[in-house]
Amino acid sequence: MFDSLLPIWRLARPPHQGQGCETGAPCRAGHSTAESQHAAKCELAEKTLRRFGSLRLRVTGFSMLPSVWPGDLLLIRRQEMEQIYPGDIVLFARHGRLIVHRVVLKTDDSETPSLVTRGDALPSQDSAISPDELLGKSLASFAPGVDPAS
Repeated sequence: MFDSLLPIWRLARPPHQGQGCETGAPCRAGHSTAESQHAAKCELAEKTLRRFGSLRLRVTGFSMLPSVWPGDLLLIRRQEMEQIYPGDIVLFARHGRLIVHRVVLKTDDSETPSLVTRGDALPSQDSAISPDELLGKSLASFAPGVDPAS
């Protein structure tokens, strides 16, 4: 059912050590190796999704509990803003990080469309997502140990 050759990206956020690559700043001398590696993983995952249209992503955070758990595998497909609706779980890039949250509001403004998201376990919404930040939509979620190819 799913292409078993798709890479699985495990994007654990590095420990915060001051300003770094995860803030959107370019990697420079003085930033930790963990920060640089994390930024490189995020950039590679983003490029893979934009170029090939799909990506399997291993969840590491807790912001989407109880819907999505750490260790779950998400199948992400490239989607345009017009293909996204409230209730969808989307992947977006912001400040050198990849974020998976649920859409709570979609504007219908054709000149400046945007999405507002929130992690299911979080008390507040994220700032609006632009079409450039949107990478895709989660089509399926698999618990650890479940083979999506079977």
